[in-house]
Amino acid sequence: MQDKLNRAEQLLRSLLEVAPTPNLWCALGEVVDDDALLERAWEQSHGRLARAKRLLGGNAFKRGDYDAARRHLGEALQVNAQFPGAWFRLGAAAMRTRDWVAAKTAYARVVMLEPEDGDSWANLAAVLDQLGDGEAAFAAAGEAVRHANLNWRVWDTYLTLALRGDHMNAAIHALDTLIDVGGRRADGAGGTVDAGAMLKVVAWLVGESGASGASGASGASGTSAAAAAADAEHRARARERFDALVAKIKAKTESRPDVWAVLAHYYEARGDRAAVRDALLRRCRALMRADKWWDQLAAVRQVCLTARGVVGATQTLCSGSERDAEMVAETSSFVDGVLERVDRGAWRGASPSEPEEATRVAVEGLRGARLS
Repeated sequence: MQDKLNRAEQLLRSLLEVAPTPNLWCALGEVVDDDALLERAWEQSHGRLARAKRLLGGNAFKRGDYDAARRHLGEALQVNAQFPGAWFRLGAAAMRTRDWVAAKTAYARVVMLEPEDGDSWANLAAVLDQLGDGEAAFAAAGEAVRHANLNWRVWDTYLTLALRGDHMNAAIHALDTLIDVGGRRADGAGGTVDAGAMLKVVAWLVGESGASGASGASGASGTSAAAAAADAEHRARARERFDALVAKIKAKTESRPDVWAVLAHYYEARGDRAAVRDALLRRCRALMRADKWWDQLAAVRQVCLTARGVVGATQTLCSGSERDAEMVAETSSFVDGVLERVDRGAWRGASPSEPEEATRVAVEGLRGARLS
């Protein structure tokens, strides 16, 4: 590669001896990475060779001199505004200097020139969010996921904006998609679920949130009864999608305690005690996968509190049938196994503390739970 650059430099210098044109000075400046030669090309062109300024802007951006990058790129775009790459870099430099208005203008020009540029739509969404225009940011993020639908970062942004704007169906769609595209994450967190986002969706689904869902009821401008009916229908469709998401979570993702806590809450609000018991059991087993959990105060407390929840759910379900007797036996055996490990654990400290007392209360609460 270096040999090719050396030959190119020699050729350009020989050509410059014959005809020192602005284009040749610009080419040489690019080959040898010399800003002085690029400036010379710009001057000799009498401010008409936009390429020289684009290269100067790119070099300044790489150095972290974002003000200089903005100046050079702005001059280049005054000469020729049909370069989306220059607008993109100008927008990036404006973002680095926190000039959100200039960044908005730059990225708006990019998507006008390249409507299918998902990264530019995503950056425009981020800029609009900074400017406080949440709905426009959400719309831009929607374009971003349409054109960059395998980019997990874009979907993560879309999820955040959907939740902020109460677009709950969109949030469910984003959670579902993130399970599939999350495997592309470099941090190894692929295939996981955002439990905090799920909790917000669940709060809306079960009526604990004041969120409207941002669609459905908005179309019913007549009576309040019609609006309520439209909202109920909207939530019912969302629950169907959420239940499909839960099925995917169970089939495709790693079992996580925080996710099962959210689902237990969801099933409790729906009155599905069998599903509550199943979710709590799964949460407990997920907590117990932690290395030496029985030696850790917080882990012991969480396991015991969750196991006690399993006992409570089992008591509510049982009515004395043979099948219920099997469930009681299974739960009793599970609780005995938890207590056996807890009793062998090293979670008790040399001197009592408030967290230790809370853990002791949780342990004794589980020990005192009885199934009948």
